[in-house]
Amino acid sequence: MKRLILFLLVLVMLSTFVNSHEKDSSEVDINKGEDSSSTLKDYTSPIIFISILFITIFTIIALFTQNHQNHKLGLFLGIVIPIVIASVFVVYTTVYTNAISETKGPVHWHADFEIYNCGEFVDLIKPKGLSNRIGTPLFHEHNDNRIHVEGVVVNKKDVDMHSFFEVIGGELTNEKFGAPTDNGYVEINNGDLCNNVQVKWQAFLFKVTNPEAEKGDWIYTQQKLYNFEDYVLSPYSYIPPGDCLILEFGDEKEKTEHLCETYEIAIRKNEFKSGVVQ
Repeated sequence: MKRLILFLLVLVMLSTFVNSHEKDSSEVDINKGEDSSSTLKDYTSPIIFISILFITIFTIIALFTQNHQNHKLGLFLGIVIPIVIASVFVVYTTVYTNAISETKGPVHWHADFEIYNCGEFVDLIKPKGLSNRIGTPLFHEHNDNRIHVEGVVVNKKDVDMHSFFEVIGGELTNEKFGAPTDNGYVEINNGDLCNNVQVKWQAFLFKVTNPEAEKGDWIYTQQKLYNFEDYVLSPYSYIPPGDCLILEFGDEKEKTEHLCETYEIAIRKNEFKSGVVQ
């Protein structure tokens, strides 16, 4: 019975070990800016898997062998060496990825967004599963109309607006939009009809221009984005001063009447000194 309990404990520890490194591997996966980083990432999962396999085999032998005094050192090394190799490799990969990343380590950025198709609000597909997200561990959404960047960003181009919609199963260019929703895949093209009139796919940005100021002294601007597929959100956790992005398919215009709820709340709480339309 003691051996069975010990064996189960080993399995739990191994499972914890796998889960603890699963996120790191996934986060590096989206960061394709450096060839050497991608190469290291390619080896991470196989090395961890092989190490766990060896650890499991030697642990089972140690637990169920009646007399293993003569093999104690071999069994010990068979368990310890794979743990050391996997741990050293993961630590090295993590340190190296942080060092070459543009952010020089993990970040936690947010931006709110709203999408309108011919005046109708577009709600992205609801997440399924324990992760409660659509996208990747680094770049995702939690059914909260909020873009989350949580991890190491090797190249900021990998967390632009185009990449966000790509990782959630859609697409975004200056001429075209597509995204999965609970009612099916929504696709919008520049020049499509809205109320029998050809209209335009547009994007607008609400941005705090002086985020270093205290609440109450913030100034925000609204501007139309003309190359929104390449836009990278501002590096802030809280909104505001994080961005509010409005993606809108409708009549061509220079400003939008829509505004993210977080900015509306900030206005009501007098967190802005003023708002300026550019």
